[in-house]
Amino acid sequence: MPASTSTTLSAPKPPGPKGYPFVGILPKIWRNPLGFFQSVYEECGPVACMGLGKFTLYLVSDPDSIGKILQAPESEFWKGEGLKAAGTVMGEGLATSHGEKWIQQHKMIRPAFSRSQLEIYMKPLNETIDETLAIFERLSTQQTIFDLPEILNQLTLRIICKTLFGSELGERQASQLCQAVLIAIEYINHAAWSFIPIPEAIPTPKRIRFKKAMKQLDDLVYSIIRERRESGEDDSDLLGQMLKARDDQGQAMSDVQIRDEIMTTFVAGHETPANGLAWMFYLLAKHPMIAARVDDEVEREGELNLQNLEYTERVIKESMRLYPPAWIIVRSPKKDTELCGFSIPKESPILMSQYVVHRRPDLWKNADEFNPDRWLPENSKAHHRYQYFPFGGGARVCIGQTYAMMFMKLIIAKLTKEYQFELPQGQKVTPRPLTTLLPKNLKMLVAKR
Repeated sequence: MPASTSTTLSAPKPPGPKGYPFVGILPKIWRNPLGFFQSVYEECGPVACMGLGKFTLYLVSDPDSIGKILQAPESEFWKGEGLKAAGTVMGEGLATSHGEKWIQQHKMIRPAFSRSQLEIYMKPLNETIDETLAIFERLSTQQTIFDLPEILNQLTLRIICKTLFGSELGERQASQLCQAVLIAIEYINHAAWSFIPIPEAIPTPKRIRFKKAMKQLDDLVYSIIRERRESGEDDSDLLGQMLKARDDQGQAMSDVQIRDEIMTTFVAGHETPANGLAWMFYLLAKHPMIAARVDDEVEREGELNLQNLEYTERVIKESMRLYPPAWIIVRSPKKDTELCGFSIPKESPILMSQYVVHRRPDLWKNADEFNPDRWLPENSKAHHRYQYFPFGGGARVCIGQTYAMMFMKLIIAKLTKEYQFELPQGQKVTPRPLTTLLPKNLKMLVAKR
């Protein structure tokens, strides 16, 4: 049933799961969010009410309703308070700003992610991957079991550094920056999933570490912005694009605005593709016949012809269906709303889980099966626009999705051309849902081809 909106609550309340006395559903969410939300959909259907009083949440798993929410203007649905933790790092960048400020920022930033500009970013991207291949060379020689997500995190952070700042950062600066970003992201994950928030005034060890990392980040980023403004050199990297951007009145971005967009790029542009790549290598290791088809395509087309890597692109799409790095989106209605014939009170948190919708058995044939060929045009043409939304949707769809796809294609092509990845026997990998979907306990062996 398509979604609709209303200013009254004449429609019935959605069904919901039973919780425990006093604490409700919180222990279930805390223990296993993915399994719990899947069970809620299976038990209650496309719209469900979870919790009690001010802790009430609504899970929406209906593609029509998801499209309605994501495509609605911010005057109807907004991001709510859910990004407060991320805002402590990203300030008012594209991911966290609202209203007219977001509209102006989006107009200014969008040219930096045009297809022609993305081609310019390819050179530093290639250089950084080539530099990192030495790590895999050493690991293949030693036959050491290693933490794949950790290595990919380091790689993607360095790529983001090069994309943002070109060759301006020295090795020591880049290392400091990467380490501080990792501490900041760890804090966001911790704060976002703490059901009992600790008052800001209490100096916990995590908070002290976080504040020290943020000071280091701010000092370094502001000094780089200041030096680049003074030198006026190189506008080919992302920082250069930000410095030359102008709004409708011809005004340039302030240092604070640029700082916030740089932090947003680090947080949103690093962890999501890193985890996406980790899940892809995991799935390829579990499906050697699919991995062989990727190898053949890369060998045939070459890593420089990314647009021709059609099967590899289908592998990426299918991996992000099963393990979407961005696994949940939150919106809140500005007024009482009706979805699928059920009432949602204004300001209620609405959860839309990619993980749940991407695995609905009525939307996906053999939903738990890893099958890249489901993305052949003849197989995917009947898909609802919002039964698959790894990058969100509507006006606030991820501005870097084209870059992320190019980024992941190139890394897969480069690494699979040189190395073969294997899972150690008996390893159990599980998804860990924080701000993004992390692969927990994903260890690998790598061998030279």
